[in-house]
Amino acid sequence: MMKSAFELDDLDRFEQMRCGEYCEIANEICFVHSGYHANRKRTSRIVTKNVSNGEERFFTCGGKRESEPRFSPDGKTLAMISDGCVCVISLDQGTITKLTKPIGAHTISWSPMGDRLLFCSEEESLEAGLSSGETIRDNAVAITDFGYKFDGAGFVSMRHTHIWTVDLNENMVRLTDGDWDDLFPTFTPDGALIVFISGRARSKQESIGADLFTVPAGGGEIKRISSLGAIVSYPIPFQPLVTPDGKSVVAAYLPGDASDPRHEKGMPPSRLLRVNLDGSDERDIFNDSGAAYECVAFPYNVSGARCYERAQLSSDGKHVIFLCGNNGRTSIFKASLYGESKVTLLFGEEGSFMGIGKPQGGLLLVAFGDAKAPCEYCLIDEATGKQVSQITHTNAFLQEREVGIAREVWLDTLDGEGRIQGWVLPPANMEEGRKYPAVLYIHGGPHPYYTPCFDFEFQCLAAAGFAVLFCNPRGSSGYGKAHLAAGNAFNGNAYTDLLQFVDVACRSFDFIDPARIGATGGSYGGYMVNYMATHSKRFCCFVTQRSIANELISYASSDMQGDSSEYESFLDFMKAQLEKSAVIGVQNVSAPILILHGIEDLRCPVAEAHQFFTALLDTHSDLPVRMILFPHVGHGQPERLEQLTQYREAMIEWFTRYL
Repeated sequence: MMKSAFELDDLDRFEQMRCGEYCEIANEICFVHSGYHANRKRTSRIVTKNVSNGEERFFTCGGKRESEPRFSPDGKTLAMISDGCVCVISLDQGTITKLTKPIGAHTISWSPMGDRLLFCSEEESLEAGLSSGETIRDNAVAITDFGYKFDGAGFVSMRHTHIWTVDLNENMVRLTDGDWDDLFPTFTPDGALIVFISGRARSKQESIGADLFTVPAGGGEIKRISSLGAIVSYPIPFQPLVTPDGKSVVAAYLPGDASDPRHEKGMPPSRLLRVNLDGSDERDIFNDSGAAYECVAFPYNVSGARCYERAQLSSDGKHVIFLCGNNGRTSIFKASLYGESKVTLLFGEEGSFMGIGKPQGGLLLVAFGDAKAPCEYCLIDEATGKQVSQITHTNAFLQEREVGIAREVWLDTLDGEGRIQGWVLPPANMEEGRKYPAVLYIHGGPHPYYTPCFDFEFQCLAAAGFAVLFCNPRGSSGYGKAHLAAGNAFNGNAYTDLLQFVDVACRSFDFIDPARIGATGGSYGGYMVNYMATHSKRFCCFVTQRSIANELISYASSDMQGDSSEYESFLDFMKAQLEKSAVIGVQNVSAPILILHGIEDLRCPVAEAHQFFTALLDTHSDLPVRMILFPHVGHGQPERLEQLTQYREAMIEWFTRYL
C-alpha cells in the first residue's frame, strides 16, 4: 500500500525534544517535549521516562514556559525553570518549591551535594538604573561601545547575564556583576568553586571573545585562568568541563586573534584547551591529524531531540568525548586529556548525534537521528558505541508518510582544490520516466553543514513535486581546514561549487528537469541566492530568506558590527562594501524573486529586504517580485504555527508557479 506524502499541516503533529538528561540512580531520563496543540500554539511540558518499562510522568510548576529539567545528584528531585523562576519538584511527593522570583533564570545545574542550584539571570541588570515607575522600554539607552544588540535579545546594553546560586531554603547569592556577560557556569566536584566563561577581560569589539574564570561558590574574588585565544561560547556552546579530580578545566577555544568574528578568515576551527584551576599548565590538547579537525559541530538540518551538552568527560576521566562534523554527519570523537595529544573516532554512524549526556554506569544518553526519522533519545554503551536501547519513540505519524531518502553525490571541484558532498532528495511518489523540477537549497553560515538526516521542510518540498538538491560547498565545516576557510564562501568558490553540483545532479539523476531549477536559502544561503540572482542565468526563480543584499546595511545595522580598519579611508571602505553587495547587480536579474524576512531580524536587518525589493522594482518594471515580512520574527523562520505555515506555503507556491 502506497503511503501518503507529507503535508504542511503535518507541522501540527511534529514533536521535538530538548534538554535530555539521564539519571542512573532514578533509572529515568528527563526532557522537554514540545509540539503544536489544539490552540495551534507551540507548548512544552517536562517529561520523565523510565528506562526499563517506558513509564512516563509529566511535571509542571504551573508556568506557561518551562524548560531545563535537571535531576538532583540523588535522583529524588527535579529542578526546572518555570516562567523565569528556579523551581524544584519532589519526584516522590510531587511537592513544588519556587526558589526564586521570576528573574529570567536559565542555565541551571545542581551542586555536587545537591544542596543548591547554580543559574544565570539577566533580571537585576535589566533593573539597574531605572527610577520608580520606569520600564526598560521607557528608559533611554546611552550607547558608547559595540555589542549593544544581539538577535533574539534585541538591544542589550542594559541586559547582561550574571551568575547566582540559590539553596533549597531560597537563599540567593549573586556571584558576578558588571558590564559584560558571564555564561555557562559549572561547579567543581567539591562544590567549592564555580568555573564560568566571560568577556569581562576583553573589549566589546571582540563581540564573542571570552575567557575562563573561577569564583568561590559562596562569592569572592574572581580569577582569570585562561589566556590562549578565546574560549568558545557561540554559536555552538561548549560547557566547560572540570576533571573528576578537581584539578583542571577543559574547554573549547579559538586560537590567536582569529577569535575575533570580524577576522577576514571567519570563524577558525575550535580546539581543545586544558588548564589547571589555578591558571597553570595551560595547554592545547587537540591533535587534528585524524578525521576531526575541530571540537564543535555545526549541523544545519538535524531535528527531533537534543541533549543539553555536546561534550563530556569519559567515565575514567582520561578523555574528552565531543561531537564533530565528519563528512556529512555528526560523529562522536574522543581526545586524550594527558600525555600525547590524540584524537580518535569513537562512534561514527550513518546518521548524526545531537548531544551527549554525562556517562553513568558505562552508558551515554545521546540524541541520534538518521535519514528515516528525526532524532530520538537512546542509551549507548560508552565503550563500544552500540545502542543499548531507544528510550523515546515520537512522531508516530511518520509511519503514515512516505519518507524520502536522499541520494548521495560527490564531485571534484573544477579548480581541483577540493571535493564537494551533496544529496538529492527525489520527489515523493515519483513516476518512472517523468521529469521533475528541482530546488537548490543553500545552507546558512557559511560554516554549518548539511547532513542527509530527516528534514521536515525538505520532505514537504518533495511532497509538492520537487527534487531537493543540497550540498556542502567550500566554506562549510566537517571536511577539514581548507574546505572550511571562510574566504571560499565569498570569493566565488562556493558559488562555482553550487553551480557545478546542480549540473552534476542533473546528469546523475534523469528524473531532474535541468530546465526547471530554482534556488533558495536563508542567512548566508540568502546572500548566495541574491548573488546567484545577480550573476547567473541558470535558475528559473528564486526565494531569498533573511538575506544580505547590501554590505553597508550589515556594517552599520547588523548585530555583528563591521570593521573598516584595513582600508586607507572610510570612503574606500564604503566603495568596497558596495561593490561586493548583491544590490549593485540588480539590473542583471532576470528571474522572479520572492523575499521572505523577519521584521525583527538583527543579524540580517529587514532593511536588507527593503533595499533588494525596492531596487528590483526600480530597475525591472515587468519582473515578478514579491516581499513578505513577518512581524515578531528574528533571524530564522517563524516559530508560530500560522506564520510558519504561511512562510512555507508562500515558498512552495512560488516554486510551483515559476518552475
